Amino acid sequence: GAVSVLFAAGVNSTVQLAAGEELRGRVIALYMILFLGTTPIGGPLAGALADADARLPLLVGAAAALLAAAGSVVARRRERVRACVEVAA
Repeated sequence: GAVSVLFAAGVNSTVQLAAGEELRGRVIALYMILFLGTTPIGGPLAGALADADARLPLLVGAAAALLAAAGSVVARRRERVRACVEVAA
């Protein structure tokens, strides 16, 4: 529970600081929809997967986390390349 609260507070702060001032409200709204709004979908889905095999929801969650991490790495690399090209130009 404590780690969950620390994670939520850290991510919330990071999202607010990273968003531009003119878009901060919209970014926070989208973050809240994604963070809290997917629970009613994910809970029953995890339950249905657990009916087949108790380990399946953990595997699916791990795969989703790894895909998200890989997507983040790709996005950060593209951002760095774009910044390097802009500096060189």
